[in-house]
Amino acid sequence: PANPPQEPPPPPVPVPTSVTRFQGRAALYNAGHFDAIESYIAQPETPMLVRLAWQDAQTFERTSPTLTVLAGVLGLGEAELDALFVAAAAIRA
Repeated sequence: PANPPQEPPPPPVPVPTSVTRFQGRAALYNAGHFDAIESYIAQPETPMLVRLAWQDAQTFERTSPTLTVLAGVLGLGEAELDALFVAAAAIRA
C-alpha cells in the first residue's frame, strides 16, 4: 500500500533581531531566568557596560555583546537564546 503524502513541516519561526526591553525582560521572567540575571547585575564584579545595558537599553539586540554575556551567565546556547527571542517577540504588554 502506498503511504499517504506527508505534509511538509511548517517553516521555522524567524528569530527576531531585536525585541523591546519589556519583551526581553518578560521572556526572561517567563523562562525563570529573571532573578538570576538581576543577581548577576547586582554583583560588584559585573562589568559596568553590562549593568548599564541591562538598566538602560530600550531594545535587546540578538547579537549584542551584553546578550552574549547574559546568555553565558545563564548557560544558554544559541538555540535557547533564539527560542527566548521568539518567545519575547510574541509578548504584548
